[in-house]
Amino acid sequence: MNQEYATANFYLAAYLACCGLNMIRVDRENKKALFVFQDTSKRPAYVDQFLLEDKAAVDVKTFVAQIKKQKSLLYD
Repeated sequence: MNQEYATANFYLAAYLACCGLNMIRVDRENKKALFVFQDTSKRPAYVDQFLLEDKAAVDVKTFVAQIKKQKSLLYD
């Protein structure tokens, strides 16, 4: 699968990265960041778990580390 999925939702991006999706780049437009991932067949379920079903479950330390990594990508 050579498709991409992009989101501007900072915390969803951190969650998807924690779930194992490969973040391939961060696109910046007009002070807005888009986190771009290599899409997988599991991605829709992960998005639903995070946004709709309140079933998102990842290790807290891993999630915090990913947030720090993303902030570094945006601000360093």
